Amino acid sequence: MRPGREPIRPRLTSLIWLFPLVFLLHDLEEVLTMAGWMQENADLMARLPFTPLVSSTAEVATAVAFELVLTVVASYYGARTVRAGRTHWFFMGLAGALFLNVFTHLAQWLYVGAYVPGIWAAPSILLPYMIWLAHRLRRAGLVDSRQALRSLGIAAPVGVVTVFTAQFLGQFLFRCEP
Repeated sequence: MRPGREPIRPRLTSLIWLFPLVFLLHDLEEVLTMAGWMQENADLMARLPFTPLVSSTAEVATAVAFELVLTVVASYYGARTVRAGRTHWFFMGLAGALFLNVFTHLAQWLYVGAYVPGIWAAPSILLPYMIWLAHRLRRAGLVDSRQALRSLGIAAPVGVVTVFTAQFLGQFLFRCEP
């Protein structure tokens, strides 16, 4: 063990395994509210420079299920590599994407000036978990500032590819023509 570093404890791997649950709790709000919110805010959706690919509850749930599988896979590799004294790029990238997602929801809320799907869970569930995770990884000597910034650099493309793939899957499986 390096001086000033705490030993890697089983609690850190347990914290990593909480990642899929935290993701699911956050995205459950989106599954339950997004379709109705999009219908109620059709005028706002028409003004946006882009339109989400998913619009029904089934499409959103499919996208979330796909992303949940990815969080489980990332957590497996994250927990496995933490036991070996390092972090895994896919876990760190997905965790970074979820961290950035908090600020996406906050920006949407500020732009719209009213409720947007995910705004309750992002600051109340995601943000505290991500801060706790970052603190524990840093205390264990597994992440420093440079690695954290690199993870955020990975997060942007990982997040974009994940979200668009998940949304495409939801649309492909459940798109109903009116």
